[in-house]
Amino acid sequence: MSSEKSLILNAQQVRQKLLRMAQELYEVHYGAPEIVLIGIDKMGWELAQELHKSFVQVSSIPAQLCKITFDKKNKSVPQLSIDIDLKKKSVVLVDDVINSGKTLMFATQFLCNLDPSRLSVAALINREHRLFPISANVVGLTLSTNFKEHVQVENVKDGFEVYLMNTK
Repeated sequence: MSSEKSLILNAQQVRQKLLRMAQELYEVHYGAPEIVLIGIDKMGWELAQELHKSFVQVSSIPAQLCKITFDKKNKSVPQLSIDIDLKKKSVVLVDDVINSGKTLMFATQFLCNLDPSRLSVAALINREHRLFPISANVVGLTLSTNFKEHVQVENVKDGFEVYLMNTK
């Protein structure tokens, strides 16, 4: 089985998307005393770090950064990388690509149990292949793809690039 790889967003375009996403998050959370960006382990976490940098450039709202990880065998029990009280705080869950929405459902369920005042979802790429009723509040790019295509975000020397992988 072979696959073709097509560049969708180069590093400069991803930086522009992240800056715009940070501005949108500032608009969505305007007036919040504090915001916590929580990146989903691996690429969501890496993007959350970059989004955090952009957010502090455009916003006066204090922003914390945290990572959420899942046990591969039991996704319903995620863990946060730092001990943080999310009660009555504005929280943004960050991921690279929304596919089925299953991971986001587990993460949002867990985070809602920690009683934030507001929970938003930010994703660089939205594929619209939802199997679960969840969507992102802030999206870098929405792609209409088929199920044979895969979207991959890669960390390269000067940032991130987004590729569409077409399996033949």
